[in-house]
Amino acid sequence: MTVVVVGVLSDTVRVRKPFVVVGTVVAIVMTIVFGSRATHPQTSYDTFIVIISILSASRGFAYSPWMAAFTETLERRNPALVATGLAVWGWMLRAVVAISFLVIPYVVTSVSPVVNYGPRLLAIETTYPRQVQTLRQIDPATLAKLRANPSDAATIAKALHEIEVKSRVSSSAAVARLVALSKVPKADRAYLQAHGADVLAARAEAPTQWRRWWWVCVGGQIAFLPTVFLLTGRWRRSAAKRDLEAHRAAVEAELARMGPTSGPPPPG
Repeated sequence: MTVVVVGVLSDTVRVRKPFVVVGTVVAIVMTIVFGSRATHPQTSYDTFIVIISILSASRGFAYSPWMAAFTETLERRNPALVATGLAVWGWMLRAVVAISFLVIPYVVTSVSPVVNYGPRLLAIETTYPRQVQTLRQIDPATLAKLRANPSDAATIAKALHEIEVKSRVSSSAAVARLVALSKVPKADRAYLQAHGADVLAARAEAPTQWRRWWWVCVGGQIAFLPTVFLLTGRWRRSAAKRDLEAHRAAVEAELARMGPTSGPPPPG
């Protein structure tokens, strides 16, 4: 919607560059705001809607006039270059997107464990919520000993004590929770043991890593801003209007110099 409205508006006032600059600056600011909220869990859903809406609108505000100015720049240099220029632009856009997808896993390393193991872990946690909570309350070293020797009295007592302290329940309730762990299938318990810690660590690190990626995006937007000076067109509507009037006068003078066009030859 913003792309269409701003495109019509820039055509009406006959300038592009102010729209590009304003839209880009607002996009940079909103990207910084969005990235800064990535590490604040208390940020509400409505707040993110407002931030993302303004960010999306500002990008559309800059995109439509920039594309119009880009094609006008190509046309001024050589009208035959418009198709070639758009083809090069499209190729570069797809190359940047493809390279970004290759780079993201190295910048946001938490993506891989969350994507690879998260769905099954979520299914296990949904099916056995109390048991998963109990496993998180037992120290990993205690769990390892308990898996190695389930009948070891000292390890069982230590696990019960950890459950009592962390969940603040009675001894009998702690025993019931420990016994309930047997309801979780062995394969699911092994999967939790193998990947649960990695996914929890990835979820904890993800906000900071994504914030780093948003700073990369800010850098790209800042690099985009100077391209406006490479484009043809005026900054002020009055100057653009003078250019249009001069162009029309030149066309009329050329038509007058060529004289009236002759009609088709008579038949026969």
